[in-house]
Amino acid sequence: MKFLKSTLVLFVLSISHQCLAQDSTAFFILTQEDIRNNNITNLEEALKLPAFHQYYFKNVSTTSSGILSMSNIAIYKDDRPLLLDQNTGYDLRAIPTWDIDRIEVHFAPTSTIVKNSSAIVVKLISVPIIEEPFSLSATIANTSASDFHISTQVSLSNKVHTGKIGLNRSFETAFYADPEDRGTAISALERYDLNFIYKYKILRIVDLTIGGDNSVLKTQNRGELIDGTTRVRDINQDLRKHALFGTISSALSKNHTLSLNGLIHRYKNDLITLDKDLSNAKEQQFNGPSSIFSTSYDQGYMQLLLVAKNQILNYTIGLEINNIKDNQFPSIKAIASEYSDYSVLGLFEYQLKNSFKLEGGTKILTNSLTGTYFMPQAKLTLAPNKDLQFVGSFHKSISYPRFGDIFYPSEMRDGIENSLLLKPTDINTFNFKVVVQKKNIRLQSGILFIDQTKTPQPTRFNTIENSGESRSTSTYASLVLGNKIWNIRPSIIIHGTNYLRDTSRLTFFYPEANIYAQLQVPQTKLSFNTSSRFVGSRTYSYFYEGVIHIEEQEKFNNVSLSVSYLFNRNRLKIYFGINNLRNVNFIASNTYQLYDIDREQIGERRITANKNRSFFFKASFQL
Repeated sequence: MKFLKSTLVLFVLSISHQCLAQDSTAFFILTQEDIRNNNITNLEEALKLPAFHQYYFKNVSTTSSGILSMSNIAIYKDDRPLLLDQNTGYDLRAIPTWDIDRIEVHFAPTSTIVKNSSAIVVKLISVPIIEEPFSLSATIANTSASDFHISTQVSLSNKVHTGKIGLNRSFETAFYADPEDRGTAISALERYDLNFIYKYKILRIVDLTIGGDNSVLKTQNRGELIDGTTRVRDINQDLRKHALFGTISSALSKNHTLSLNGLIHRYKNDLITLDKDLSNAKEQQFNGPSSIFSTSYDQGYMQLLLVAKNQILNYTIGLEINNIKDNQFPSIKAIASEYSDYSVLGLFEYQLKNSFKLEGGTKILTNSLTGTYFMPQAKLTLAPNKDLQFVGSFHKSISYPRFGDIFYPSEMRDGIENSLLLKPTDINTFNFKVVVQKKNIRLQSGILFIDQTKTPQPTRFNTIENSGESRSTSTYASLVLGNKIWNIRPSIIIHGTNYLRDTSRLTFFYPEANIYAQLQVPQTKLSFNTSSRFVGSRTYSYFYEGVIHIEEQEKFNNVSLSVSYLFNRNRLKIYFGINNLRNVNFIASNTYQLYDIDREQIGERRITANKNRSFFFKASFQL
């Protein structure tokens, strides 16, 4: 499949997606000020968001939401697929947030941009280009842990030609598993970013946009001393990602717009395991059974959309083509490690006055490995009055299995055989909510129901098959309350998860509560900010070697505070804050085997919930 080459030709004929039929009421929005007030520098740190659970073990972060892992959650930046396909794996630290205006968390949004998984969607929206002849912004941050971040963006515009380029350098120190040992719980990292975008108004009705996101990330995971020796085992990482995208759109009439989107994305993550002898400083590359394999992928993506905006009936129809190719292992046992998918989509929206809105449509997707899938979606909104809405939606989507589960041989996967016949996971999502909105208050509360079938599961014969089923419910409520002086945004979720619905009736519940608050001192340019997060004890189950295992993780919390002040005619803003005020870092995680109604503890470990408490200073300048 040579789709990547053809996409290179077509990438300048691309679009800004027209997100007509999407749910505009995101469950949670992390604003640019939230990002700065909490000194968030990458997506991994940002995904400590309401609805998400995250922890670290041996320098690897695990992020999930209910029964959904990151391989089941779609992430987009400016309506472009950000994580290739979710199944390829990605280091979230390589996605910076210094150029992000806001991050939105959506439950089952109706939208043309959802490629596969659509139960929970995270959208990153870039800082808009300032359409002035010249604009300059810069940010610098330093912490008591010796972290250092600096970024700058320059914009130029004459209304016809508009451009922006940004540079960033980030350094974060290591967090050690034990102060008396050299082993790192979270490795040090250094990342360089170069992002650019150029917009050209060719005609009054024709717009062209091209741009790119590029990052280079280097880390070193330092290992502990191997018992009885002077040797250690370190892992050096050199990650490079490059995305080149383009957009073109044209108004065909007063109510119709035709647009085309193209994207080329290359991701290469080199991981080298080094065996070192600290007594003589000698080192050599280690290629044993416990070594970690590098990954490298190419993606080509294109979407053509026709959007119609009428007073009563709106519609969007389009085509979508996607190709993912493994460059690190281009073939396994003479089988090419790549696949393509082709989609036809149609979404329709009918609105009767201001009280009734019906949205629906479908996407028909054909995958080159596994066949054709029909993915309908529907949403009904009732508004008895201007302050109240009732919303119900249904989505059917799929999530592709990991490349390793399909292609890689057992010696690369702890003895588990791959399966070329493995099917995608089916995800059926129902979301029901009520929204109340008045002058200074916005409240939404509802329940999110997710049902997964055909989940890849290892069997006792060291094979993998589509035998798993799981189900979750998330009962949620969020509130936005405030005015020009103060703002408070609390949210609470109770997750109910059943990971092994096909094997057991075990349902586990864990709660979480979040509060974001800002206070602008009247008649001054001083503001105070706080964010607090409390996650209850989390339990989940999995099937291994014919036995049900249960993992129990302790509750934890994270509280951050900051203060900011505007100087120099609102051009300079100074921040001072503290992350992880209560210094909660390591928590216990215990593993049990389940036998009928009895269970036996077979393991315990420490996992990392947060880095150590640290103070930060940040300055942001706008010219």
